[in-house]
Amino acid sequence: LGKSLLKDLSLIRRGMGVCTQHDSLWPLMTVKEHMVYFSYIKGLTARVAVEEMRTTQSQLDILHQTDTLSKNLSGGQRRKLNLSLALLGSPYFILLDEPSTGMDPKSRKDTWDFIKDAKRDRVILITTHYMDEAEVLGDKIAIMSHGSLKCWGTPSFLKSSLRLGYQLRFLCNEAKPNPAIEKVVNDHTKSANFEPMAGSELKILL
Repeated sequence: LGKSLLKDLSLIRRGMGVCTQHDSLWPLMTVKEHMVYFSYIKGLTARVAVEEMRTTQSQLDILHQTDTLSKNLSGGQRRKLNLSLALLGSPYFILLDEPSTGMDPKSRKDTWDFIKDAKRDRVILITTHYMDEAEVLGDKIAIMSHGSLKCWGTPSFLKSSLRLGYQLRFLCNEAKPNPAIEKVVNDHTKSANFEPMAGSELKILL
């Protein structure tokens, strides 16, 4: 947005939201106290702070925990509170470090829906160990290994390039290709890759 990392770092930080990998919470502060405290740090008025608190907590299903001390929240609820704090003040760039760690499947799904809605009109950078999370949330995915970037692209591009996708397996009566199977598969998809048979098993990559 035309800001310099050397000269405008304080302005850039005001436009950022961060959800760290480990919870950045005070055990003896309630959910509401965290939201109000971080709102003041970000320069929000009390009215805006309360409105945003109600909106984000309602979307993340922790509104009933408003007056609960953070030490009494479950692991998933603490992650949701961290996520709420990252979105205070509608920042244009948000860094989420493993935002759904420690959540049960339903909470993770709710969090994914929340992040998908929050993506509009801003940039969100997520680090995750879950490939399904990256595929659901990522417009582009970068895969790192030992500190090096190995690949980068859309989920469909990576699947196509790395030959990843659905596998269709047949156990055949004979250890040779079956033309009838090939015809049925080719009639329904144009991207099937027939791999060499391993014994009587025929594996097709879709």
